[in-house]
Amino acid sequence: MKYLGLICCFIGLVSCGTKQEKTTENAAPPAALNYTDVSEFTTFSASVDSVLLHWPSFKALDERVAAIKEVVSLPDLKLLVNELLEKEEMITKEGYPTSFNEASIKSRQRLVKTYLLKIKSAIELGQDPKPTVEEFIVAFNALKDHMNLIKSPTMNLETLTDDF
Repeated sequence: MKYLGLICCFIGLVSCGTKQEKTTENAAPPAALNYTDVSEFTTFSASVDSVLLHWPSFKALDERVAAIKEVVSLPDLKLLVNELLEKEEMITKEGYPTSFNEASIKSRQRLVKTYLLKIKSAIELGQDPKPTVEEFIVAFNALKDHMNLIKSPTMNLETLTDDF
């Protein structure tokens, strides 16, 4: 019983000590955003543009993505990201044209969605979203580059002859 009393007193003394608060050093997001210095967006070839005429959901996404360079505040960026996520979801619901109904296109689109969600979480966690925005632009450009590659003119090797 005597030892139990001493243990309780010892625990009481230890628990009354001052606690040191851990400070996490998160880079606070800037008050004003400036994305004019991020990478440029890839342009579509004429053959891809002709397919996009019949694929309005992707065309709508592509047109709104360009607005990311004009965002000036975190609430604006958050609204734009939510809008882009909705437009990306519409692409999935509406389906793909036959020339772009490939796993390589779908996986790149999923990567674009992942980076949009990463931007959204960076905003909610109070982190600077600029590095994630740059990653998003790289992923979106990779999607557009691959679409250009799929629709690029192919050379028929059988028509090449060595007639001298």
